[in-house]
Amino acid sequence: TSNDLFTWEKHPSNPVYTPSTTWASWNTSTWSNCRDPFVFQDQGTWYLTTTAWTNANGGAISLASSSDLVHWTDLGPLLVHPGPTQSWHVLESTNLHHYGGKWHLFFTEQNVAGSSYLSAPNLTGPWDFNARQPFDAGHAIEIFQLAGKWMLSRHTTFAFDGLPRYTIKF
Repeated sequence: TSNDLFTWEKHPSNPVYTPSTTWASWNTSTWSNCRDPFVFQDQGTWYLTTTAWTNANGGAISLASSSDLVHWTDLGPLLVHPGPTQSWHVLESTNLHHYGGKWHLFFTEQNVAGSSYLSAPNLTGPWDFNARQPFDAGHAIEIFQLAGKWMLSRHTTFAFDGLPRYTIKF
């Protein structure tokens, strides 16, 4: 936690979210792909989305809830890559926002150029992966409000003198 965004202290209870192994591939001794967290609040409840793998090796987005940002309850997969080809593609850099009476889910797919979004009537969907719409060529998107306007940041790669270069765009 921090009061000034510069000095940070570890929370005494060290809260850690882990997805349920009933659906997710999770192991503390090996790479389990639980990363790219996105935290938001809706109607007094905190929610967390992360990158995940299913037990069947499918790319997914996990969803968890909390009343205090310390104790988290796994709500299962929010969206699973349907496959059958490339179902292992991890769904990364999730952002989930409620706007205009709908929920909007933004994400990238591992090894697929660009960012996509889906819209649904409820927080839990239904989300139809096949209805996704590409909207930007970048990766690792962050969508947030700044001074009352929606902002998007993302990184992209380009070659310069034969070497890869990275840039953040807003």
